[in-house]
Amino acid sequence: MKDYGVPLNGLKRGENKLLLRYYMTYTKTIMAIFVLLLIVGGVWYVFDLKNNAISTISSGTPSPSEETIEAGYKKYVSANSDFSVEYPENYTVNDRYVYMALGPEKDISGVAFIIPEALMTGTNLSRGSYMSIEKRVVEKDCKAADFLSVAQTQNDVIENGRNYNVATSQDAGAGNYYEETVFASADGTNCYGMRLFLHTTAVGNYEPGTIKEFDRQQFVTAFNRFRSTFTLLPKKD
Repeated sequence: MKDYGVPLNGLKRGENKLLLRYYMTYTKTIMAIFVLLLIVGGVWYVFDLKNNAISTISSGTPSPSEETIEAGYKKYVSANSDFSVEYPENYTVNDRYVYMALGPEKDISGVAFIIPEALMTGTNLSRGSYMSIEKRVVEKDCKAADFLSVAQTQNDVIENGRNYNVATSQDAGAGNYYEETVFASADGTNCYGMRLFLHTTAVGNYEPGTIKEFDRQQFVTAFNRFRSTFTLLPKKD
């Protein structure tokens, strides 16, 4: 048998050192690859978490096309979908409302938003106070005076890019006072009248300290916002 000078472990001493050096280099390379994979995996994980978080936030945020209504208000769309408007949520809707103060065969149909009694309690504001939207068909001008039995003032205004003819009326009898303000705006042959009707009584008719003057500005402000949300809807084919 030939003697190759091979030690018991099968390698010469120089070859042992070379193998050890190769093994250490190989081990370092594997460790470096492992660390690199950990770093890449960590970066991907964080990025994925951020994407999921962004997706979650986006899915819970209304898109610009979605409508947002202010808290405390509701949206009303007319029966034939020709207009919409927002009104205080504690008002009562009467979509069978008819204005009958113009005399026989001159009634005007529409929708009324009745002021709740809770806002009248302790004041001289009385039942029958409301805001409304009514519609007349006209051949010529759309005039607010056509929605009143007697118009005491008239003028033209522009609000939110819409032209209005405005008229007011006041009446009294047996300790009752009636104030009406109508904003009229045309859409073709349709004339829409937005009315604020306030029925009050004389504070002097009550025991002192039992009734106070109602807050007129509160309802004027509500009527202003009401008008600002009035929107004509696209006509359906």
